[in-house]
Order: sequence, then structure tokens, then C-alpha cells
Amino acid sequence: MAGIKETKEVVAFAVALGNGLGNALEDGDIDFADVVDFVGVIRTVGDAFEGLSELPGELSDLSEVEYQELKAYVEDEFDIPQDMVEGVVEQAFDIGLKVAAFVSTFFTEPEEETE
Repeated sequence: MAGIKETKEVVAFAVALGNGLGNALEDGDIDFADVVDFVGVIRTVGDAFEGLSELPGELSDLSEVEYQELKAYVEDEFDIPQDMVEGVVEQAFDIGLKVAAFVSTFFTEPEEETE
């Protein structure tokens, strides 16, 4: 079992970016005053891209518990002022995670069994 450390870091980056954009766009435009909304993005970008190559392995053996953990993380952490958009994005994440897990099985080599 590969775990979900790297996947969760990528999700944290995406959530931070979404939160930043949602908050920044609340007044209709993005300007210098909105820089503070993107602090979370800056904090998560390094971790998100550092282990990107591990994602196919993590997603290919995603357990139901890990899936639920990621889903709960998004529901807890993704919070933008536009409630309708927030609901749609959370549903899209749910669908996208399932599709990514399915597709990644085609790009991950099976582990050799040891006797």
C-alpha cells in the first residue's frame, strides 16, 4: 500500500489555490490587495510538486478509507464565498479522484510477489 501522502499534498495545493481564487474574486477582480489570499498556495506548492511522480502509484491502490480521507479533507478545507461553486467543485473533485484512481492503474506496474 503506497499511502496518500503525496496525493494529499497535491490536493492541499489545489484547495489552497481554489480558496485563494474564490476569495480574491469575491469583489470581482484580482489586485495586489488579494496577495494575502494566496499565502496558502505559496506554502503548499513545493510539497505538491516534489512528489508528483508518486501520484500514479498512490492512486492506483487507493483504498476506500484513503478515498474518504481525501474527500473529507476537501470538504473541510475548501471554503470559498461562492457556495454554489463550492458544491460543484467538491462534486467534481469526487468524480475526478475516482477517474484518476481508475486511469492510474494503467500506468502503474504491478508489484512483484515475493515468496
